[in-house]
Amino acid sequence: MVGIERSGDSNPAAAAGGRRSLTGRLYNIEGLQCSAIENVGQGMLEFTEVDITTSFDGAGWVTCPDDHFLVGLWRGGCSELTCIERLKCGRSEYLSTVGCFDHSVASAFDYAGMHSCPPGTVMVGMEKSDGGDLYNLETYKCCSIAQTYEIPPRETYSLGEEFSSDISISFDSEGWGSCGYNGGSAAMVGMRRSGGTGRLYHLEEIKCNRPVTADGSDLALPAEHDVDISKSFDGEGWASSCPEGWFMVGWWRAACSERYCIEALRCGMYKPTESHAGAVAANCQEVPIWGAFDGEGSVGCPEGTVMQGVFNTGGDSLSNIEILKCCELVSVPATGSRTAIALQATTCPYNMALTALSRSSATCCGVANEKPSEPMPAGEV
Repeated sequence: MVGIERSGDSNPAAAAGGRRSLTGRLYNIEGLQCSAIENVGQGMLEFTEVDITTSFDGAGWVTCPDDHFLVGLWRGGCSELTCIERLKCGRSEYLSTVGCFDHSVASAFDYAGMHSCPPGTVMVGMEKSDGGDLYNLETYKCCSIAQTYEIPPRETYSLGEEFSSDISISFDSEGWGSCGYNGGSAAMVGMRRSGGTGRLYHLEEIKCNRPVTADGSDLALPAEHDVDISKSFDGEGWASSCPEGWFMVGWWRAACSERYCIEALRCGMYKPTESHAGAVAANCQEVPIWGAFDGEGSVGCPEGTVMQGVFNTGGDSLSNIEILKCCELVSVPATGSRTAIALQATTCPYNMALTALSRSSATCCGVANEKPSEPMPAGEV
């Protein structure tokens, strides 16, 4: 996250009287400016949420933890600035935040527009003054991102031999229907149903597969994560979808038999370990299956891809599943295989901010400094 866009102009009468605008609530936040992190893909980022429910009520700072950067904001039901209650922060073991500095938006944020950290930097925190209007947002904490480990090339895995999980009896009543593989789990790649009205007991098979590496080495065992869709899958939409980077493993159904009785979604990810590479769902595409699941037959993702989610049109039948979200499985290197990059200690001239750092140069407020000045003492990076 690089910046925040707000709507609403300063109140002319208030401005004429030397007072700041009285307009500006959370519904005036119209967009976020985001910046992709080069070469760092899905599965190489971790996310955490920081509770700021009380710490953002008065004047002061809220920030992400060390070496994290701001990814998103969560708001409560009210509309004041103080109703921002959680920060979503991201990090990667391949990156560090460096050269952090305070960037004032005290005047700029009184007016409509996009207000961002300087080019080449990202947001890691915010400072507000006492009050609940948007103009009380006074300062961003901005940092550069430096690569601390070499990032190896990513591999798109092929899939092995497809197999079917027979759920013709087990999914006729409450319980799980999922892909199993030698005590672990595999990714869903398709489904087969019998004829009839399209109730859940007409779902007969789940088609499954798992990635294979080019050299035949084993991947880490897949982690599993269950997502509650008991309310969100009742209507139209993509509710039955795994989070970014995860793939579908199976469904849990309640005792009733309509499509909306699917209550939980099981998702999987091959998380890397120190000795084994992992795999995550990436490069996803939407695959329409309009009408193909209205009667007996099979639907599935294109060859080499796995299911991440389904879109339904809101009815009570399996025939209301109209689109599949299908993804490739892309490698995530083993954590023990990382190669550290030795960064030179550096400092910028007085009153200048470090905005970029590489192995051989530093950039201070947009001015290239190929030969950094005196090295920083240890502990002051």
